[in-house]
Amino acid sequence: PRRTETAEQRVLFPELSDASKAASLEIVKYDEELATLSPFKVVQSGGVWVLPSHQNYPADAKEHLAAAATELVDVKALDVVSTSPADHETFGVIEPDPDKIKPGMTGIGELVEVRDAAGTKLARLVIGKQDRRPTSADTGGRSLRFVRKAGQDPVYRIEIDTSKFTTRFDDWIEKD
Repeated sequence: PRRTETAEQRVLFPELSDASKAASLEIVKYDEELATLSPFKVVQSGGVWVLPSHQNYPADAKEHLAAAATELVDVKALDVVSTSPADHETFGVIEPDPDKIKPGMTGIGELVEVRDAAGTKLARLVIGKQDRRPTSADTGGRSLRFVRKAGQDPVYRIEIDTSKFTTRFDDWIEKD
């Protein structure tokens, strides 16, 4: 089959060219056993990073957020694995949207959203299942994942370190 576009060269979020522009990070995970969404957000508020979901608890988030945002800066689609919404469940990239999720649904991904200080969405990525194909080189903590841009149909394969998108409270607070 003839390839119509060069996905290899496609940066998924060209508007997120600089991690320092990131002023908020929201991660929405879905718990299949409990059939609940757990949103986690860290935002810059008055020059301080806080966790709104934990009564605006101060977060030591600047480096952490930069690391998370950096994972999305220049992230390239290695290839397009599907353009059909019918495949979203298979690849685990159904958007965790409370209005669309029905109990018993499977294939719900994890949403990662980065916004700038003005609240503009710089990146919205639904991270799905891991691609279990063996990788040739050492990927340095990264894995191949199926993803799609929220609100769009194509499913891509990318290389990403998902550990940067932790929702553990302890990972975000100052330890002292």
